[in-house]
Amino acid sequence: MKFLKSHANNITLTVHAQPNASKTAIRGEHGDALKVALHAQPSDGAANEELCEFLANFFDLPKRSVEILRGHTSREKVVALSGLTMVVAEEKLKQVLA
Repeated sequence: MKFLKSHANNITLTVHAQPNASKTAIRGEHGDALKVALHAQPSDGAANEELCEFLANFFDLPKRSVEILRGHTSREKVVALSGLTMVVAEEKLKQVLA
């Protein structure tokens, strides 16, 4: 999966965020990114907050283990996931992308 990268202390996930969606969900791939629809508005960081909460719940991580590294004001984001192995991340994503 080209949107997942393993690093020494975490995994990074490249995300294409789609705010103002009818519901929050993974919508597939968008180029080299995972497309995530977000119900929240893109104002005052609401969509970023919802993205972190959604990914934490999806990967069964504490919210503090999910951090946006780049793209705070863009649809294209790089998110760090700590405490997760590449194998587990790929398995969870394969279930929704199949």
